[in-house]
Amino acid sequence: MEEHSIIAISPLSNIFFLFGRHPELSLAELMARLPNASLVHSGAEGAVLNNPETLSESFFDQLGGSQKMIELIESVDVNDVVQSLADQLEAIYRGNKLDYGLSVYGLPEAQLRPWLLALKKELRLRELKGRFINNQFRNISAAQYKSIKEKGIELAVVYWGQRYWVGKVTGVQNIDAYAIRDYEKPFRDMKMGMLPPKLAQMLINLTGVDGVVWDPFCGSGTVLMEGLLMGHAMVGSDLNPRHVDGALQNVDWIRDGDDRLPCPIFVHDATHPIPDILLMPSPAKLI
Repeated sequence: MEEHSIIAISPLSNIFFLFGRHPELSLAELMARLPNASLVHSGAEGAVLNNPETLSESFFDQLGGSQKMIELIESVDVNDVVQSLADQLEAIYRGNKLDYGLSVYGLPEAQLRPWLLALKKELRLRELKGRFINNQFRNISAAQYKSIKEKGIELAVVYWGQRYWVGKVTGVQNIDAYAIRDYEKPFRDMKMGMLPPKLAQMLINLTGVDGVVWDPFCGSGTVLMEGLLMGHAMVGSDLNPRHVDGALQNVDWIRDGDDRLPCPIFVHDATHPIPDILLMPSPAKLI
């Protein structure tokens, strides 16, 4: 994936998204989901978007292709990185011992050791009690982020456009929630293949639709489940009656009694004309 940057930006609304395994799809998903955002940098590791609104963690949880979301706070000289990191920690310090982590992107992880040790010394000079949780001076994992989410913070340094950007992590993929939806749903059929929830989210986001989404090959209902969680009215169909029954079970399971959004599921051959249920004032988007 070719890197490119557009430097004329507003630094207060820059957000770095760390991509997963398929950067092209991850970028396409972001641009479809954030049509009002401006792309200011993209590369194999991630992209920086200038977005007019603050993005919530619940929004990030609906992105299948990004592993982290980082709010970029300020651009600093390399010699001022540690001071900037200390400033961010001091701003949230409340007198108790503060757990924090640091990750770097666009830079070798080896840079973590000198920065973390220098940051520890700087915090001591400022009489701030804290400890970093980086294991063996590696980037913070999703599990580590979960452990400090309520009582600490993960900071990041992102290097792009020949600048060092200090930021704070505001969203990390919830791997536990994905695992539950993937492996604990009541109906699974290994023979027909398993669509990961992350990929289902990406497919829905790539449609760019706000209304009804129809999955004409719904299988066990993974797309239907993710669509409902994302706030879409869904329609599902499949040629195999067994899969339709399984999808109904899974949708009931994910709803957990919440039936505010419609989700009819029925047996249908996708090569035949569109069924009457889809001939509605707001036409369904095919996925």
